[in-house]
Amino acid sequence: MSIPVTAAHTSGNWVRDLTTKRGEMAFRQETLGDFLHSLGVYDPQTKQITFDADELTPLSIRRIALPIEGNMIKQWMLEDVLRGALLPAKAIYETSKGRKILDGLQRTDVEARALDYLLRYEGGDLSSIPIFAQKIIQKVGRSLLRSEEYLQQSVFLQLWRNLDESNVYPQEDEVLRLFMVLNIGQQRMVSRDPLDTLDILFPYLYQLFKRWGIIITRGDRISRLVAEYELYSFRYLVGGAIAYADGTPHIAYGATKLTSGWYDVTETLIFLVRTQNKRKSVVGQQTIDPSFFLNQQQLFKERQDIVDLVYRKLKDISNEDAYHDFTWVCKELNREITRIYKQHRKWHTAIIASDNFFLPLMAALGKARQEKVEKLEQHKQEILELLRAASPQTDPLQFFSPPDRCLESTQKQVRSNIGRTYRAIVYKAWLTYFRQGRAAPTMVLDWQEALRKRKE
Repeated sequence: MSIPVTAAHTSGNWVRDLTTKRGEMAFRQETLGDFLHSLGVYDPQTKQITFDADELTPLSIRRIALPIEGNMIKQWMLEDVLRGALLPAKAIYETSKGRKILDGLQRTDVEARALDYLLRYEGGDLSSIPIFAQKIIQKVGRSLLRSEEYLQQSVFLQLWRNLDESNVYPQEDEVLRLFMVLNIGQQRMVSRDPLDTLDILFPYLYQLFKRWGIIITRGDRISRLVAEYELYSFRYLVGGAIAYADGTPHIAYGATKLTSGWYDVTETLIFLVRTQNKRKSVVGQQTIDPSFFLNQQQLFKERQDIVDLVYRKLKDISNEDAYHDFTWVCKELNREITRIYKQHRKWHTAIIASDNFFLPLMAALGKARQEKVEKLEQHKQEILELLRAASPQTDPLQFFSPPDRCLESTQKQVRSNIGRTYRAIVYKAWLTYFRQGRAAPTMVLDWQEALRKRKE
């Protein structure tokens, strides 16, 4: 738990950030001991180290501290600070309840662990120090700082205060916006490991959906019961966001796979990707076939391509139109579809658990927004009114009737590229509806016409 801010924790020469309502920034130099104590990480009286990433980061940008062991960059950093290296400045948010880290969580974690290892080493408790850290201490040798010297090392801080945190629209959350700018907003995406970048973007999207009132559940499988309670898989929502932002349904299908194991990407995979030029490697007792690295090279490229898309497209979706569009689909439209089609398992979960329906629907809606379709809101409201007037077990959207025009019979005509073609049909039908309204007095979405014109 961070301690309350006092006069000693602030600095003069505050400069206004004119992109914020009241935000100010100042630079500060202080000792490492004072810095860690101000965060509540180090207790000078008990010599205890407590590092809790959740407590040290603002709610809207919660992240984790990556393990040092096995992480080459953090191990190098640990070795350097034990020798007395100065690390780049950190961005710190001063709040009434204490300091929060906007940028520099991993560096602070290394500095805290280094102090912990030094104190244990000096206390003769070598067995409690991890083996990898013992090896680093031995490697540093005579250059190893004493804990007293280490605590007097300088740290450089970029302090922020008076930032607003929005409860509805993340684009109004000045803390979240600053976090994005500090981490990726002014850097070329190719200069960063795509796994690290997704680690930044996914918490942003997670908070975005939560603030829109969309409830997220764990895992990827959605049951009929979950559908009625409007619980969405995070992987699924990210795919919808990508489809909406890009205006096409197909790339999002592959991109959603990246969210699986959001914080659970193994060190082995990261190691293999970063050493893809090697002919073979041994991880533990397992020998990796050289061809595996070629596969990882392609995986790395696919991840990078999708990260570039996410960065370009999704950074601007947190506006009022996106808020209304997502809540219209995920709440209002889904609520009526689950009510009407409750006895039809396939269509009961069409929005909440079908990539081949939800992604193209979101893509079509995003495309209509990009085109500034004049009557979009009117058409959205009209289809809701139609569904609200429909009785359960009817089929107002022609999913399964009449036999010659429904979506099911249209899908049965597809013989190749089945998943892609299914998405193209749904995309074309919804986009046509958003542009023009209902297809005919007795037909809302013309699935057969969408199949014929899907490539236009």
